[in-house]
Amino acid sequence: MYHHLACIYEALGQKDSAWIYVQKSLPYIKTVGQKDRAVFLYMIGENCHRNNENRLAKHYLALSCKAFPTSSAYNLLASIYNQEGKKATARALWKKAMEKASLTDKTDILDTIAHQQFGDGDFREAYGSLRQLMLLKDSVGKRKQTAAIQEIQLKYDQQKTKRNYDRMLIRALYALIVLIVVIAAVIIYSVFKANRNKRKVISYQILINDYNRRIDELQKNGSDAEKDIRRLKHKIDKIQNRQTSLMFEGHSLYEAICANKSIVKWGKADVAKLIEYYKVVNLPFVTQLDTDYEGLTNGNKLFLILQDMGKSDEEMTRILGTSYGALRTTRSRIKGKLKDKEQ
Repeated sequence: MYHHLACIYEALGQKDSAWIYVQKSLPYIKTVGQKDRAVFLYMIGENCHRNNENRLAKHYLALSCKAFPTSSAYNLLASIYNQEGKKATARALWKKAMEKASLTDKTDILDTIAHQQFGDGDFREAYGSLRQLMLLKDSVGKRKQTAAIQEIQLKYDQQKTKRNYDRMLIRALYALIVLIVVIAAVIIYSVFKANRNKRKVISYQILINDYNRRIDELQKNGSDAEKDIRRLKHKIDKIQNRQTSLMFEGHSLYEAICANKSIVKWGKADVAKLIEYYKVVNLPFVTQLDTDYEGLTNGNKLFLILQDMGKSDEEMTRILGTSYGALRTTRSRIKGKLKDKEQ
């Protein structure tokens, strides 16, 4: 607190009051760190020097250098010794100051040295110091200029990188939008094609069932309708040929089940194709499933189709690659989905 008050009075130009609080701060100087202590001691030494108390100034500046050497303390201490005529000591201290100083501080130190030398009448040495000062200032200026150019270049590179990134981001977004549109178009087309095929299968099967019914009626009547029966059978053959091309995959899957082959490696799409094909085999059964049950999965429908095909539990375990216990569980779950539980 005393230290802060001393700084405030010093800033207000009330040096006597500042010095009072500086003296009050001295007993607590050992409680602060080395760097802070060095700064505080330097302030005391500088204050003493301004008050022409050079003996005390040298004492506190020496303590400041001992606590933590700084170019400022060495520079001021060298100036005091130079004023006292102790040139060798001053040069040694200025050398240490230059070793500790940054480029900017070095210009201040050289400026001090040149003024001191000029004041002492050492014009040759003052001229040398001034030339050194000019070269140093030129070096500092070039460094600042280089730093400014580098900063401008860095900003330009950052802006260029940002522009490139923005362009890449926009291109990526366009590509993503195009990809989404293409995927959506493929999905819509696939769904449309699948629904169209379903409608064709159902309409074909309805026609086949109708033709078979009419054939049965003609045969029951015992009338001379051989020609009509042949015509209807020819129509059925034509429809079945269309179905064969449309339902080729489903047919091959159906044949695999008929042969009791394992379907463990089937995917969801294969199960769906088998169910669609089974409409050709037994359309009333497949359509009735949605009427009698609620929430049947394709797996459930496959299980019921196997039962409708007359497969035994042993055959079903082989086809599905499951156990008897799993069959009982599936059968129980399907029964729970019956809309009329008493069926």
